[in-house]
Amino acid sequence: AASQPTVRRKPKRRSKRAITTGSMVSPTHPNPLSLISSGEDLVALVDSLFHRLSGDGVIDLGKFLESHDDVCKSCSLNSLDTAECKRLFRRFDVDQSGTLEKAEFKEMVQRLLLRAHFQQQKFGKGHFIVAGAGRFTDHYDELEVLGQGEYGVVTLVQNVTTQNMRVCKTISKPQTNLTPPEVQREVELMKKLDHPN
Repeated sequence: AASQPTVRRKPKRRSKRAITTGSMVSPTHPNPLSLISSGEDLVALVDSLFHRLSGDGVIDLGKFLESHDDVCKSCSLNSLDTAECKRLFRRFDVDQSGTLEKAEFKEMVQRLLLRAHFQQQKFGKGHFIVAGAGRFTDHYDELEVLGQGEYGVVTLVQNVTTQNMRVCKTISKPQTNLTPPEVQREVELMKKLDHPN
């Protein structure tokens, strides 16, 4: 008897848009903010959570406290303590019925997703320091030279608008052998400094 070749079938692939009923891991939404902006996936997440938590079409505080970890995981958020859960529940119980209806619960989930998004962001001083328009001397008065170094001069300056005192390091590009990336690195390091001395 001749042996027949083995036919291997590819396993069925799950839809990439599917959201599991467990955690919110969704291949099409790598971060919570994109889940908020996706209408149908947000609705699927809210429907799934609401269905699991509400026995009679509403979620009471006790049920929410029992399963808040599941809600937080679904929103990519660290677990909340009991006091925070109660505060959150009261905040979104708009009609003060002691229960959350689906629309109220959806608002809460959107807020938790937004909170998760901001928890994931790494903010530093560099995010808030921007290049000013115009010449430096339009915004600052030079008061005195504090020192000179290999790369340039350090000067005490005062902002003409706020009167805040700052230190300015001026790099003389022709006197240095710094490449443009090295100059940029020096600028980035200076942007991170915030020291009273």
